[in-house]
Amino acid sequence: MNSLGLQFYRAFLRLRDFPRKSRLEGLLRRRIAHTGATYIGAGVKMWLDPQEWAQRDLLALGQAEPLTTALFQKLLAAGDTFVDVGCHVGYHSLRARLLLGDRGRVVAMDPQPYNCERTLMNWRINGFTNIAVYTAAVGETPGTIRLAHQPPSDRSRLSLLHPTARGSAPTFNVPIYTLKQIIEFEALQRIKLLKIDTEGYEAAVLTGLGAEISQVDNIILELLPESRYPGGAAEAICSLLRAAGFDLRTVESKPWMLSRTLPENNLWATRTSTRI
Repeated sequence: MNSLGLQFYRAFLRLRDFPRKSRLEGLLRRRIAHTGATYIGAGVKMWLDPQEWAQRDLLALGQAEPLTTALFQKLLAAGDTFVDVGCHVGYHSLRARLLLGDRGRVVAMDPQPYNCERTLMNWRINGFTNIAVYTAAVGETPGTIRLAHQPPSDRSRLSLLHPTARGSAPTFNVPIYTLKQIIEFEALQRIKLLKIDTEGYEAAVLTGLGAEISQVDNIILELLPESRYPGGAAEAICSLLRAAGFDLRTVESKPWMLSRTLPENNLWATRTSTRI
């Protein structure tokens, strides 16, 4: 599909729902899927797959989580280190790279091989090289895990809480690393921003960081409504962060407590010396 056709497709996605819209969108999507689509916006290019809902949203809107990415701009500077746990196809890593420049470092992890391949592809088309990608899960202890292969329509919600969802086949195996191991592998000295989006597995990811949490200045993590977490995990996350010296805020920099909603479902944990 040429650039004019792609612009038409993006405009079509932004239209309000009407009878047979989904059917027409499906026809357009199948056409664009055969040739791919280059998304250009916010200073980066991305090769996006319109078969998947999250990438389709990027095509339509040109951005994801605008409040969260605006916070990136306030926290990150040239030469900093950004760690992305649950990187999907690399959108947030690319946005961070624009701020870090050539001297900065990005370390990204995702258990879905498709997502890691897409992340590397998107870095390549931007001419970026300073990223280390791990096709791995991140958890409390090292090991391996068998995960269910996801359908093309959804590569973004793979969770270690439900590793072999009913009816999903085939399966694949990936290693589980702790963040402590990743820090050692990459010889990281200071992490300016750690982003965690692991579909309810955030408590285990933080626990696996261990004493190295002292090397992290800021953490942005997805914190879904409490009903989505088993056994008070959300409260455990908050207690762990506070015990490590973090102040809990929304991505809009407002003080936050567990009973309140979170814009974009993202919690910002910051040390007192780095508040903005």
